[in-house]
Amino acid sequence: MRQHCSDEDGLAAERLLTKAAQMDSFEDIRILTIGQPVERNSRLHSLNVKMEQGMVKLNTRISRTEGVEEETKNVAILAGEHQYTRLYIAWTYFKMHHGGVETVVKELHLRIWVLRSQPSVRSIIRNCLLGRIRNTKHMEPFTGAHPSARLVHHQRPFTFTGLDFCGPYLVTVGQHQKRYVALFTCLTTRAVHLELAGSLSADAAILTFRRFMARRGCLTEIWSDRASISFVPTTN
Repeated sequence: MRQHCSDEDGLAAERLLTKAAQMDSFEDIRILTIGQPVERNSRLHSLNVKMEQGMVKLNTRISRTEGVEEETKNVAILAGEHQYTRLYIAWTYFKMHHGGVETVVKELHLRIWVLRSQPSVRSIIRNCLLGRIRNTKHMEPFTGAHPSARLVHHQRPFTFTGLDFCGPYLVTVGQHQKRYVALFTCLTTRAVHLELAGSLSADAAILTFRRFMARRGCLTEIWSDRASISFVPTTN
């Protein structure tokens, strides 16, 4: 009959594998066991380490926190190139649903401290097909050439103009009424001219256009989206 492992068995196995990985990676365990500091040329010299439960652990600033697991207060230190560490990183990477480098590193720091963690995580992601697909740079389409109206020079502003309407906006003229805004844009200088329109009817569009020309002068070309409400009837 198949039996499932309990949480205690999984935690005990994790500790044994961590101890074995540290024995393969660090030569300073014997020095730390007798209570002496590590040598200057050691990879652990820049870290505040200690021996706890037979493992090399990082002495963090949250060691006095209550209600937090001991493995989170003082995390074990592992070398990024060890096979067990790479398997642990891959398991965390899949658990985080193929997350990014920073996401995986932050999740790792809840249980272990990996030396050169970011290069190790990037190596795992590069070897993952889904990770390579997600990080692939998509090909950007080439932009088309500007129309000739955008490229003229030595011309008066609004010689080539784009027109569109926006709204409605509620205004108070005795009572609440709807008003629209005609947006005139110079296609060459990108200058903007606004006119108030009473509605989207053809008559309101013609009046708005006349007020604009009285202020800015005659146009050579006007570009619009040919809205059937205002623009098309004005051509008749």
